[in-house]
Amino acid sequence: MTTGSSDALDRFERVYSAASRMLWAQGAPAWRVHPQWPQERKAALTELEDVLLSVGRSVPRPGEPSDPARHLISRRAAAGDEDKPLTFGQAAEEWDQRWKADPGHLVERWEPFHEFYMEPGSCVLVTSGWRLLMSGLMREMNTRLSPGRWAMTMGQDGAELSQVAHRAADALRAPLGIQTPTSQPGRAPWIATTARWTAELPDLEGQLEHLGHVAWRASESIPLPEEIKAKRDFSVDMSTAKAAIVLREVLIGSDTPAWREQGEGIDPTAHSTLGPGTQGPRPLAQVAASWQDIFAKDREPWTPITYQLPPESELGDTHTVLSSAVALILAEILDEFSARLHPDQHSELLHFDAFELGQFCVKKFESAL
Repeated sequence: MTTGSSDALDRFERVYSAASRMLWAQGAPAWRVHPQWPQERKAALTELEDVLLSVGRSVPRPGEPSDPARHLISRRAAAGDEDKPLTFGQAAEEWDQRWKADPGHLVERWEPFHEFYMEPGSCVLVTSGWRLLMSGLMREMNTRLSPGRWAMTMGQDGAELSQVAHRAADALRAPLGIQTPTSQPGRAPWIATTARWTAELPDLEGQLEHLGHVAWRASESIPLPEEIKAKRDFSVDMSTAKAAIVLREVLIGSDTPAWREQGEGIDPTAHSTLGPGTQGPRPLAQVAASWQDIFAKDREPWTPITYQLPPESELGDTHTVLSSAVALILAEILDEFSARLHPDQHSELLHFDAFELGQFCVKKFESAL
């Protein structure tokens, strides 16, 4: 690669990262129908979304390695399909389809009295401690897989949490009769070790110019933080307004960091990617220790051995019921989390396709957990 093309590649990745960060900061795209948003802003952001999604997007081919920046790495396409990668968007769509097709875990019975009962083997119960851990996991997946995240290689800091997350995945499978332990997902043979998808883009200078124009229009449509405060129009998230400023700085050639974490001092290879607590960034080893504490104190997930009435929170029952379909989806997300924390796991610039997967994690499991 020539020096000129190398410079263009670096500039392209900075713009792509900053633009993705701005859209991700706004969260779920409810803005598409928001009555307070002008049509020009909706159109500008929609166009930017389309460009970010289309650039570097390809149809997975049989036998092709799974690129951590564009695909799930914990598993391949569903059983019966050809052995090929699953893009982030395909995984989110598949999980959503399985969720919608879920028949549930309650069956109508007349004994000992007419009611709907939990059916043995059709559900998994978890304690309140496990529920809190899983809720935190979904938020962590949304931030760790935020599109535009810069390239990184995991070290040893996430090793223990990777093992603990995989153990949790197997604990959700075991009550459903699935043989455990399963293999460590971070060591799967199909994971690509060197794949910089942006280096494969044709006409990089032309794509950079087009992305730059679209990104500038989108960022200009976002009000400044002081305008949001003055008009008290919080339909635009303050973090989005700040990210729009960063995007414009990147577009004019500033060396300002294109990607910014949720808080100062967060290193995603060593810390949780959620915002720092009162004592600063939370080390991954500390997160692993908190999971281990819950595992030691709380009962592992289980399924009822007889037909039972579901838990009633108003009677003080704090257990949460997951249907077998939802429990298995959760186990697969845990495996993906585990794989991405595995030592030496490398990912290049995360593609915008990861946005839908992150949204699936936080939105779908809000009600389930």
